Amino acid sequence: MILTNRLIAWICQKSDSFNNLVKGHAVVLIESGQIKWDAMNAVNLSKSDLMESLRLETKNESLNEVEKAVIETNGRISFILKTE
Repeated sequence: MILTNRLIAWICQKSDSFNNLVKGHAVVLIESGQIKWDAMNAVNLSKSDLMESLRLETKNESLNEVEKAVIETNGRISFILKTE
């Protein structure tokens, strides 16, 4: 199992397409302050899950200040806040 894991990791390092196949790719959930419901449905994420991540990551409870949100390949959601 260890050898298989190391082999897959090495191939992922050498090939971006194989890396995307194995690990997936980031998905934009909010763009220009608007929730992309098709993307939310594609990753099986509810609005309450999104709000929970918003509170945990930004210590904020309002989507009004979010410019962009991306669910990363590791499952965490990154938030980019609007600049004033």
